[in-house]
Amino acid sequence: MEMTPEALKAIIKKHDGYTSCLELNEKMYAHFMGFDKIENLEPYTGLKCLYMEKNAFEEIENLDHLTELSSLYLQENLIRKLSNLSKLKNLYTLNVSHNYIQVIEGLEGMEKLNTLIIHHNDIKETKALQGLLECPNLAVLDLSENKLSHEDALDVLEKMPKLKVLYLKGNPFVRKMRNYRKHVISRFKTLTYLDDRPVFPDDRKIAEAWAKGGKEAERAERKRLKDEEQEKAKRRNKEFMEKFCKRNGLDEDGKMKEEDLDEKAASTNATIGTEKVHSIINQQHDNDDSDDDLEGEDLADIPTLEQVAISSSLPSPVPTSSKSTSEEEKHISELKESKKEEGEIFDLEDVE
Repeated sequence: MEMTPEALKAIIKKHDGYTSCLELNEKMYAHFMGFDKIENLEPYTGLKCLYMEKNAFEEIENLDHLTELSSLYLQENLIRKLSNLSKLKNLYTLNVSHNYIQVIEGLEGMEKLNTLIIHHNDIKETKALQGLLECPNLAVLDLSENKLSHEDALDVLEKMPKLKVLYLKGNPFVRKMRNYRKHVISRFKTLTYLDDRPVFPDDRKIAEAWAKGGKEAERAERKRLKDEEQEKAKRRNKEFMEKFCKRNGLDEDGKMKEEDLDEKAASTNATIGTEKVHSIINQQHDNDDSDDDLEGEDLADIPTLEQVAISSSLPSPVPTSSKSTSEEEKHISELKESKKEEGEIFDLEDVE
């Protein structure tokens, strides 16, 4: 099917675009159309996002005039070569997955390119990746489900200074490489996401320890991180308790000071147990998303003795069954009627 001017206008009209001033359109949805050649896009100089997946394109062409284009989607076509893209200086996202590309090339001058999705292609050799180095700001790269057979592909990828998200799963070398994830994380210092999950700070510390000293160093690092977390929790509990005591005029042991001990305070103090205070500390930590310690003198969020006492005195709600409640009411009603008939005084205490 040909990409005729009439066909393109019909697409614009279908998606409520501008048919009289074509240059005002910023998006075009030319996907699932069966087009076999990219053409007749010259009037659409204002396009910023172009969807052309699932057509029958064999070549990337006739896009040089789309200088404002920032997102280009060409997945699931018949493309064998990356070409005619260097004029797209503002291109930010390029998706050419599910094609037949063997070499990454033709990306020179595309300094704004941030995301390249090229999974499910026919990339086999490490040298086919050299073109990636033409894009210094590339941060997201999906090379999964290609045919890279040797782990020296990592040598090329490691030279990408701003790489943060990397997908390599499905390549033969990944399946053969022992401790693959630790290897990659320890080598790629800027990586924040690898394949199917994020790279957390602790993951990086463990991987780097493993890279330096093997399994023993990894176990030692895991223990250090666990001890560090426990120590941090103890420190926060202590700081919270200090603030709690300060706000409520308690001494270091959490007891009322003698000069403030009156009948009301003594009653309140008696209702508060250590377990209740600790539960409040844990709740405070659960609601705090930051890792910062409790600092400063702001005590507004610290509960008072009265608040703790009220909270600890509230009974736990007991769920009741509507069916059982109905049966009890019926039983009471019947018993009441029988009592009336016998001339007895009815009292709810008689009902068990």
